Amino acid sequence: MAKPEVLIDGTVFEGRGRIGVWRLFYEVMSRTAGEVDYTVLVDNAPQLDIPGGVALQRFSRGPELVSRRQVAWRLVRPVLHSRLRSKFPNHIWHPTFFSLDPRGKATGPDRAKRLATVYDMISEDFYWMGDFAVQREMKRRCVAQCDHVLTISHAAADRLVRYFPEMAGHVTVMHLAADHGGQLRSSPSDDRSSTDDLNPVRSSTGGRALPPRYCLFVGGRNLYKNFPMVVRALATPQWPDDLPLVVVGAPLDAEERAYIRSYGVDEKVVSLGPVDDDRLSECYRRAACFVFPSLDEGFGLPVLEAQAHGAIPVLCDTDVFHEVAGDAALFHRPNDPNAFVDAVRQAIAMSRKEQQFQARKNLQRFSWDRAAATLLGTYESLWRDGAR
Repeated sequence: MAKPEVLIDGTVFEGRGRIGVWRLFYEVMSRTAGEVDYTVLVDNAPQLDIPGGVALQRFSRGPELVSRRQVAWRLVRPVLHSRLRSKFPNHIWHPTFFSLDPRGKATGPDRAKRLATVYDMISEDFYWMGDFAVQREMKRRCVAQCDHVLTISHAAADRLVRYFPEMAGHVTVMHLAADHGGQLRSSPSDDRSSTDDLNPVRSSTGGRALPPRYCLFVGGRNLYKNFPMVVRALATPQWPDDLPLVVVGAPLDAEERAYIRSYGVDEKVVSLGPVDDDRLSECYRRAACFVFPSLDEGFGLPVLEAQAHGAIPVLCDTDVFHEVAGDAALFHRPNDPNAFVDAVRQAIAMSRKEQQFQARKNLQRFSWDRAAATLLGTYESLWRDGAR
């Protein structure tokens, strides 16, 4: 069989807003570039690394959802569709984030196959929490035109089929992993009692000093991420006095700082802002525990990253976190600051040796090589179907 030819929408390579999605595509494309003929469509100069052995094609993407007022684009788009159809008539279309096939609305058994990756169903399950209307509509249109869908957890697959029952039997689960091309690869270390840990440590990569002991929060903090519950937990009498919260991600905005001040816990929150991979690795490695109180996730990649660096995860009691973390985590009831504090106190009192043994055992279930094999198998199946 000839190599599958795949046309990738390169949206996530052009910006830094979806690092987790970029990691997924970078890792699996890096491992399959020898077996797949990839072409990545880019509208702007990539800001994130693109795997070697992958061709780039400039393409004016334009607005994803075209309104009646955008007359010029409605006239230009058919011309661009025609050009892409001529150059890539049979390529499997695989967007990184719900973009429609730019070759147009070809239908029928002879059209090129289409594959979507659906990361979660949060915009549907938490529709009341924010303005998810655009994302919901993009996802709906993308899934409707696709022949097959990849999800990143069984929990996400179950939710997907509830909203799109017509996709039952056309969904494949491709778990993520924490061995990011060597960047964050690490094994839990049993030796965390060095005298260096007794004093604030300046990062080897620069930046603000880390406290001698701390609880770590990584990633987004909006809406379903449940960050305000953590702030309320910090204000309870049961929270350990010598355990500040180190926050990695976007800098705290004025509203977040005001909320933190209203609970009188300003001195308990250390915001590092965005960090590079080396600094993030250090933050995980030195943390007394890692907290991820999100009400839902498609997968929860930071859970595996924390386990890979010896940090004990404290997680919201959800199906997806049980699927990903296995027995190497502690769980708390959603939206319950007291239960969250109890779980944190248990985590920092646990035997690290036993917990790290469980973490290593759990991590063996996940690898980017396995994810790449799943992706390649999906491409090959679609490619065979398209050749019939």
